[in-house]
Amino acid sequence: MNEMDQGLKKPVVKTGWLQKTGGSGGLTGWKERYCVLSQGKITYYKSEKTTDPQGVVDLSKCAKVEPLIVKKGYGFQIEMPDRTYHFTAEKEEDRNAWITAVMEAVANIAVRSGSISSIKSSAVTAVQSELNASGEEKADDDIVSFMETQVESLKQTLNSTQSKLKAATTMNESLENQLSQSLAEHKRFIQKSAQEKTELQKQVEQLQNTKLQLETVNDSMTAQLEEHKKKEEQLEEELEEVQRTAEQENDTLQSQQADMERKSKQQEHLIQQLETELKAKDASLSAANATLSEEKLKQRSLEQEMTKKYQSLLEQEKASTSAEKVLAC
Repeated sequence: MNEMDQGLKKPVVKTGWLQKTGGSGGLTGWKERYCVLSQGKITYYKSEKTTDPQGVVDLSKCAKVEPLIVKKGYGFQIEMPDRTYHFTAEKEEDRNAWITAVMEAVANIAVRSGSISSIKSSAVTAVQSELNASGEEKADDDIVSFMETQVESLKQTLNSTQSKLKAATTMNESLENQLSQSLAEHKRFIQKSAQEKTELQKQVEQLQNTKLQLETVNDSMTAQLEEHKKKEEQLEEELEEVQRTAEQENDTLQSQQADMERKSKQQEHLIQQLETELKAKDASLSAANATLSEEKLKQRSLEQEMTKKYQSLLEQEKASTSAEKVLAC
């Protein structure tokens, strides 16, 4: 028991650290609290040494206490008419011990229901009234009679309390059955969670393997993309070079075409000049041919005259030879 519990001077049933949710009613916003179960109430603090409580759970209003399935730790809940309190412990045995302690406290509250307190209060009130009515001179036999009446009343109260104790015992057994069922469900849930965890681990491993494969493919695709970019840049450079070469060749072709057109015009001019000269030469040749024909005619005529003269000379020579022969004879 810590200094806080000693200072409060209350019979402490159980203490320990638990996690508790806020007042929203959900299973979020868990906060660690130091809890003290004493006199049918759970008082929770921020630390063991703090005397100022953060809140109190009055178990006299408890409708049900049962295990609670939570994501982390081992939980249980205390149902009230106006609110449900949620707690978690680090270990399952701690959770079970708290549930048992709370159920025992609820049973004790049922046993120590308000009847005893009211009877005690009414008895004290009656005694005080009787004393006030009769003063200090009240007879002892009247007091004994009054106390006997109160004893009978207390016996009846005791019988009623025993009946309530049986009811509380029945309630405790019911709560234990609920706890057993909840524990069995919790174990099944844990087994199912373990199986799901195993499946999730397998899926995580598969996802990790898939991630590695995708990273490998991504690296390969990145390398191919970089290579493609380099080739594209080289093709662009080659295309630019081809375009420059084509432009240069086009300029050269245009220059050559201009030269050819100029030369063609010069050739046409020369052809025209040659045609003119050929026409002039043809005319001169025709005149020369005509002159030649006339000369040939003149030459033939002259040859004929020469032939005639030669024949005449031959005849004259023959005649001269004959005459000489005659003279010689």
